[in-house]
Amino acid sequence: MKSFFKTASICLLVALTLVPLYLLLGTAAAQEELPPRKKTLITRLGAKVTAYKLFNPFLPGYRGETGHGNVVQEYLFYQNLLNGSVIPWLATRWEYGPEYKNMTIYIRKGVKWSDGKPFTAHDVAFTYNMLRKYGAKLAYGAWANATIKNAVALDDYTVYIEFTYPNPRHHYQLLYNIWAIPIVPKHIWEKVDPTTFKNYPPVVTGPYELVSASPETFIWKRRDDYWAKEVLGVFPEPEYLVFTGIGPAEKAMIEQIKGRMDVWCDFTKSQYEEIMSKNPKVKAWTILAPCPRALWINNDPSHYPLNMSEVRWAINYAINKTKLSLVAYEGLSWPADLPLPEYGALDYWRNALKKAGVLSKYNITVYDPDKAISILKNLGFKRGPDGVWVTPDGKRLSFVIIAPPWTGHKEMAMSIADDLNAIGIETFYKVVEPAPFDNAWSTGSYDMLIGWCCGVGLSSAWDPYGWLIKFHSKWLTPIGERAPDNWARYKNPEFDAILDQLAAKEPKDPDALPLYVEAFRIWLRDLPIIPTVHSVLTVTYDYTYWENYPSEENPYMMPLHWWPNYLFTVLHVKRVSRPEAPPPIPWGTYIAVAIAVIVIVTAAVIVYRRRVKLA
Repeated sequence: MKSFFKTASICLLVALTLVPLYLLLGTAAAQEELPPRKKTLITRLGAKVTAYKLFNPFLPGYRGETGHGNVVQEYLFYQNLLNGSVIPWLATRWEYGPEYKNMTIYIRKGVKWSDGKPFTAHDVAFTYNMLRKYGAKLAYGAWANATIKNAVALDDYTVYIEFTYPNPRHHYQLLYNIWAIPIVPKHIWEKVDPTTFKNYPPVVTGPYELVSASPETFIWKRRDDYWAKEVLGVFPEPEYLVFTGIGPAEKAMIEQIKGRMDVWCDFTKSQYEEIMSKNPKVKAWTILAPCPRALWINNDPSHYPLNMSEVRWAINYAINKTKLSLVAYEGLSWPADLPLPEYGALDYWRNALKKAGVLSKYNITVYDPDKAISILKNLGFKRGPDGVWVTPDGKRLSFVIIAPPWTGHKEMAMSIADDLNAIGIETFYKVVEPAPFDNAWSTGSYDMLIGWCCGVGLSSAWDPYGWLIKFHSKWLTPIGERAPDNWARYKNPEFDAILDQLAAKEPKDPDALPLYVEAFRIWLRDLPIIPTVHSVLTVTYDYTYWENYPSEENPYMMPLHWWPNYLFTVLHVKRVSRPEAPPPIPWGTYIAVAIAVIVIVTAAVIVYRRRVKLA
């Protein structure tokens, strides 16, 4: 018996030593996991972020959908594309001077940066002048140079901006549009080189501060001293924001089915229907997004013969856009006849184009492979031994389409490649991660790619000028250098001259309408890129922990979570009320108890065997 107690005591001592160790390991593991689920709003990130410590919104490689650009980097104004309303935020109002030659912006009092410093007119003036100074070296810099002559802080709450030309559109080009110019804190940025500064960790005005960042996960914690809590009486309920989750759609489906993902927007119709059938707490909202999808084509002469409008029209006729809608959107979408969304706000211009016969003459929705072949023959192209078209000077029509990793885009590239191969244009496709995709697009380092038709700051959702101005040749840079815009490398002096006339006219000035019509006539005739199908997006929300998301029944804001407007979803969601559940037992506790039981049973067995042996 004495031997039993001695052995049992030793084993118990081992167990008591291992239990705290495993409890400690369990706690450490928990600390590396996500914040408490019921306090956290989780949004899927979608793709790995290579430069995960880059929070400088002016540099290539920056990804704003990490919580920085879509929540905490606040803007002077926001616009709700669902109803056209303007939401004053860091500023309260603006007013134009005579003949739209200047503007005065009035900054909201009481706004503070996350380091406690006040947000003032000096920050706004500094940001605009910094962009003017560095120009095309920074995103928005070329635009600032083209439109702003000078920016001055008249006092702490008043900014005066002088334009380079009469500009009645400045308010939606640079203020309340999607992805407007981000304002940065002067007291920090005036001491750094903005062309190399990473801005990590970021100082912001928004309601959260960065906890951690990695290629796959960004965690933000709510700031109790958020300025809008006192000034506007708004404060978000989620204590934490997590942007995470990469990989294939099948993996994301599991995450939302299991209740580990609150917000996402990249599932196909069949995928989100399956999710909702397995998790009844998930609801979906399908919307027509403002950016039709398109096949972007490199118009630079170095990419001959893609720089020929006849070849681009041949490619257009070869694409079956009805099939494209089926493979990319499972039939929810339809062919686009313009690089614009079918929004009521654009009917004024669309009706004018119809009346002028522009849309009937240049009908890009027509699928006619025979006509495509006829165009190539008329150009003197001939098929080689392998059936691929060859130009008179021996250039084979062989191209690569690149696509980003988002749902539907690879499918579009595959479908278009099949259509082009069918008529003798050899076409390959490949999927590229967001950062190198953006680099190839902006530097002109591509043949063709699957992109989107988004005007400047999405202003093309209410004024087509926001789309047309993207193709002005003043934005051109040599191939290999990042261009501020005109990533199709299109050049037409006649087109430029019309845009220059439009720039100083109000959108619905009667004298402007003929200029719009003529600009679109030229654009469609030359067809620098090919609009394909409208973008129909479905957002899925899990109502297990949070409710009051934007929805068809409660459409208080555009629901897309990578836009800056996502701030208002974060501010509106409410915690779901339910009886308090007991806290889950840490997995380390289970392991510790199991070890203790095993050790004690083992001790008992050892003692029993010894007694049997002695007997």
